[in-house]
Amino acid sequence: CWRPCAGGPGLPPPAAPRACIRWRRCALNASRLGLRPLRPSPGSAAPAVRTFGLGIAVTPSIFSLLHAVLPRPLPYPSPDRIVQIRERDPTDGSRFAVAPPAFADWRDQARSVSAIAAVAENWYNLVGNGPPERIGGAAVSAAFVDVMGVAPPLGGWFSRASEQPDDADQVVVLSHELWRTGFGAEPAIVGKRITPSGHSHTVPGVKPRGFAFPAPARLWVPRALGAET
Repeated sequence: CWRPCAGGPGLPPPAAPRACIRWRRCALNASRLGLRPLRPSPGSAAPAVRTFGLGIAVTPSIFSLLHAVLPRPLPYPSPDRIVQIRERDPTDGSRFAVAPPAFADWRDQARSVSAIAAVAENWYNLVGNGPPERIGGAAVSAAFVDVMGVAPPLGGWFSRASEQPDDADQVVVLSHELWRTGFGAEPAIVGKRITPSGHSHTVPGVKPRGFAFPAPARLWVPRALGAET
């Protein structure tokens, strides 16, 4: 219901291009057609209006429910290319954590993957700006940032040298949520020392908002590969 507007014969063209949208006439015609069946029985108008209003009210609720129930995209790129690998006992089929020598062989010899990282979930007692808190975390090898494809937007990550047993657990990367709730989103947190589980760590960086893998990890420390992985 719209038509481009142009100047008529002998009339100057419009000052700027515009469209003469005849939406009023269209809306009026649509309203007349919609109200015409209600004229013979005005009493039916109220239920129709109530039904129409109920439909309008229910629609946002349905979309809110779908938003909460439907799966959302994972907060890291190419999640379909990430796989989890465990060792398996051929006698009973049970799965168990990968031993450090096996992980080292896979990391150094695998050609079918672009990166491989060791991950071990753990819990930590952390003292930040608030009361002590027990939070989920993970000990990971340096290639974890390459596997997940999510680098810290604030600060940086740790190097492979941090995986050595005598150097491990000396740095800790924070999640965005922990940085915000536990340390007041202080930009100067990079380079400071904190004490998860009573051990002093330097903070090299902060992960982006929404990243928490493996859930519910809120901090990451280097995995000492001299221990059981």
